[in-house]
Amino acid sequence: MEQPEPLSHGAIIGDRFEVHKEIGRGGFGVVYLVEDRLRGDFAVMKELAPPGAKRLADGSLTLEHLGPEASLRLRQRFVEEGQNLARVRLRGVVGYRTTVHEQGAAYLCTDYYEGAKTLDTILAERSRLTWGEGMELLDQLVETLEGVHARGLLHRDLKPSNILVTSLGEAMLIDFGAAREWHCDRDKSKTVTFTPAYAPPEQMSDSAKRSPATDIYSLCATMWHAWVGGPPPTPAERLSGIALPRLSDLLPEADPMICKAIEQGLSLQMGERPASVAIFKEMLASENVLKVPVRLSEINTLLTNLRELRLDRRLCPGCQNSILDRVHPIKKNRCPVCRAGFIRKREFDSRYCPSCRVSPLRRVENDSGLDVCPICNEGLLKKIRKSVVKWREAFLQCQSCDATFEADGEMITLIELGDHRSPVPILTRKESSEWRAMTGRMDALMMCDGCSAMYDILPDGRWKQVLPRNERRGVALHKDEWSRIAAGFEPNCGNFGCTDCEADYFVDGETVTLLSYDEDPHGFGEAHLGRLLTFEQIRWLAVGKESTANGFVCADCGTEMDLQGDDLQLIQSTNRKLIPFLGQTKPIEDWHRLGRGLPSVEEENEFLSQIDDALRDAYRQSEFKVYKDENTLWSGLAVDQASDQRADLTVRTTGIEFGGMLRKERIPMSEIAEVSGEGNRLEITLTESETPVVYQVEPEQVVVELPSSERKIILNAEDIAGRLHQIFIKERSRATSGRVV
Repeated sequence: MEQPEPLSHGAIIGDRFEVHKEIGRGGFGVVYLVEDRLRGDFAVMKELAPPGAKRLADGSLTLEHLGPEASLRLRQRFVEEGQNLARVRLRGVVGYRTTVHEQGAAYLCTDYYEGAKTLDTILAERSRLTWGEGMELLDQLVETLEGVHARGLLHRDLKPSNILVTSLGEAMLIDFGAAREWHCDRDKSKTVTFTPAYAPPEQMSDSAKRSPATDIYSLCATMWHAWVGGPPPTPAERLSGIALPRLSDLLPEADPMICKAIEQGLSLQMGERPASVAIFKEMLASENVLKVPVRLSEINTLLTNLRELRLDRRLCPGCQNSILDRVHPIKKNRCPVCRAGFIRKREFDSRYCPSCRVSPLRRVENDSGLDVCPICNEGLLKKIRKSVVKWREAFLQCQSCDATFEADGEMITLIELGDHRSPVPILTRKESSEWRAMTGRMDALMMCDGCSAMYDILPDGRWKQVLPRNERRGVALHKDEWSRIAAGFEPNCGNFGCTDCEADYFVDGETVTLLSYDEDPHGFGEAHLGRLLTFEQIRWLAVGKESTANGFVCADCGTEMDLQGDDLQLIQSTNRKLIPFLGQTKPIEDWHRLGRGLPSVEEENEFLSQIDDALRDAYRQSEFKVYKDENTLWSGLAVDQASDQRADLTVRTTGIEFGGMLRKERIPMSEIAEVSGEGNRLEITLTESETPVVYQVEPEQVVVELPSSERKIILNAEDIAGRLHQIFIKERSRATSGRVV
């Protein structure tokens, strides 16, 4: 479906903005440079123009191809986007001016920044940014995005074309996509409204939950493009087997920590990305990777936790505090906000008067003759025939101000003013078309015979209230909005509502969107306001389950798990240790282990072998002793390579001994220049000999006594050399510090 033609030069919107030219066009609207007559400067105006909208001859826009309910809701979401901008007011968000709702469409007006360029324009000119330029941009966007999220909003369409860079280098977010996202969720036209390279997988789903992690994915894809010169592979490409390259391989000059943070932000699973901008900022500042501990205290803590692990199948693996509850969905059509009432359709009838809400409206044509009084411009003229013979001649009397006219064919003469003051003199004679033009009224109107309410039908189909003279006089709304007022609701209310708490819903086929609520006793409103869902989904979401499968939810931390036979699939969790495993299925014992940062049952042996390697490193660093004699570093069998003699080898802090009980060779530590080890080969270089002493060491098993337990590790020549090397370093340091200069 094509978009409509742009507004013509000089068109006036909202009696304030004069169109100068079209400056942009996307899959969802047209952007204009306009003159703000109120402020005397230029502004940017975005017109709601989804695919399929048509421009009429008078410049108005029709969205009738969407249907009355959907077009009404789309216009309201677009206006809400402006309201959201109005309450953000952040330095890094484009300045909001106003929203105009007329001509069948809606218009959002923001500040104009002379000389500013969108990031995609800059990248088209330069291909890519330097690492330093990109970091400056990233720092600004992270701060702005954190402020946007703190106000309860998501951007929803962050990409290079929606980032404006001013002439001073300030980055501004533009074009928040709430209305666009609602529209594409409704009709599944994702490729029209989202750019696949920057949209995460959940943005391609009409029911998936969005979160700050959605914007973080788009931010990381944008920065990838800025640094590399092109966007990363799309989610569809990656799911088909195309791997995401290592950013550090593409950018040798880049900071590896920043690269890892960007790559994690591009995870296809929402739960594997940073859950908030605050967490993302931490990752940019410091490495956040789970590793085998290397410090002795950390090793001891991990082994203690493994030894003391007690499994309670009912306990939540996420918080290790509350019980996992088996939940059941609420009844079909039950309101998820209060869980007491039901979601029921509201009856709206555009035939009834919005003013008295009792009498029906009738259509009055005003395109020929004279039907509306040109003196008061409100009342209808009642025809009174002069005689049966002269049928073309009649009196016309206003039912509102009593002004009276004499009609003779198309010529009409004012003969009495009634009780209305008018500059038009008595006996003024004009053609009916001239009188009709004086009224300023439309060619058709709606009239209530019960209360005399009157509405002009505007060219774009809206009704403008003429009578009664109350707070809605002059207000122009669509027929479906007036029908809501006639039913006793606000014009922007949904077509369904709760029978108990009056929560407001918009229902379109099988989908339902919560629009507003008064009280939120169970937190459903805060979590899911504005989200496009199915009725089946809200049954489960009402009890805290994101998926629609049987399973468990923790009432305290929100960890959710689905039953998969005897195992559990992790659906969501706030435990950062569990987040990397979202979507995986494991036994409950493994979930408890992983939630505490411990290895799974299958991984335990391999993990403990890595612990043993870490203990060997700790031994080399002199962090613990393995013999009662503190001076003994190692004791075992070895073969002297020169004599091929096999005997005891003892390494002490004072030196090395080799031999049996009757005869031992001793090398004092002072005579050793250097020690090296490779595998089982220990080579000792002496200070006064060019020929090194070489031993083939037989690996020795030693016991490491930790507070948590005892661990047996095997030490070889490399470990001995490492331990001696640390002694040499300390001795040299001590000698240097004691030297008098």
